[in-house]
Amino acid sequence: KEPNVTVSKSEEDWTNQDVIIKIELDEDVNPDGEYELQYKDDDGEWKPYDPETGIIVSENTEIEVNLTDGENNGGSITVVVDNIDKNLPEGTLNVIPTQDKVIVNVDAKDDLSGIEEYIYQIGKVNEDGEIEWQEPISSTDNNHIFEDLEKDTTYKVKVEIIDKAGNKTVLEEEVTTLEDGTSGQFIQISQDSRKWTSQSVKVTVTATTNQYKTEYSIDGTTWTEFESIQELTITENRTVYGRASLNGQILEVVSLDVTNIDKQAPKAEIEISDITSRSFKATLKAEDEISGIAKLIWYYKPADKDTYEQKEYNYVVIGSTGQGAKTQNTTYD
Repeated sequence: KEPNVTVSKSEEDWTNQDVIIKIELDEDVNPDGEYELQYKDDDGEWKPYDPETGIIVSENTEIEVNLTDGENNGGSITVVVDNIDKNLPEGTLNVIPTQDKVIVNVDAKDDLSGIEEYIYQIGKVNEDGEIEWQEPISSTDNNHIFEDLEKDTTYKVKVEIIDKAGNKTVLEEEVTTLEDGTSGQFIQISQDSRKWTSQSVKVTVTATTNQYKTEYSIDGTTWTEFESIQELTITENRTVYGRASLNGQILEVVSLDVTNIDKQAPKAEIEISDITSRSFKATLKAEDEISGIAKLIWYYKPADKDTYEQKEYNYVVIGSTGQGAKTQNTTYD
């Protein structure tokens, strides 16, 4: 049978400390004082109960408490202690940088009390190694996005994993945000050729992950969702964009400028001067505002000939950007 006793614990909620069990006998249970309390834990030995110290329990177990006068059993009860968690939570970080954001994913577990919260913090690493920490952020989510960061800058990320018993594991990782460009963490944009052409070019937008929503745009306004790889035929010079997002939150935007399409013919004027009975001077003024002039080819046919002859001039312009001259004058005698 169970004796009429009152059992109390020093901690009823999850704790990472020892639990002290106190037992009080009701007055009518032992009016003459002939009964004493004793208890038995995992070692299997009965011990006298000391009301001053109680029963100190350091790990989850079951305590058997007995009321005895040395011969007759006055009843017993079992006290279960299952709220002690002294183990640290386990976890790993996955830190992903973009141009102006850092995405933090935490893979954590706690087999006893469970995860209570995550505390996220980020700090800029200065040239002398000192860290300018931002204010910590408490969350129950195992992922967080730090925003409005500087590009091409080193940051230290710190995450505290705290379980319901108060145990804490601290994880840290250093990461550098990306520069502007055509290659991001989640989106990459490439072009089949950068040489000047009068044809269309092929641009490929590639998603490096399927964890996030990925989109492309050829005007920066209208976005089209895609998965894995999207090939685009670009017919005129323009900027192609790619972006990745999570739950409406833009993670990164990358872009590629297509600048090597020229479908416009050069402009040219020929002036004839100094005409004599045996010769004349032809002056050509040629202009091309996009790709520039790479070469000039003269065609001429003497009156006694049936076919045209040609002569080619290649342009080498000192100080040119390599696209050829925008405007050139030449004279052919």
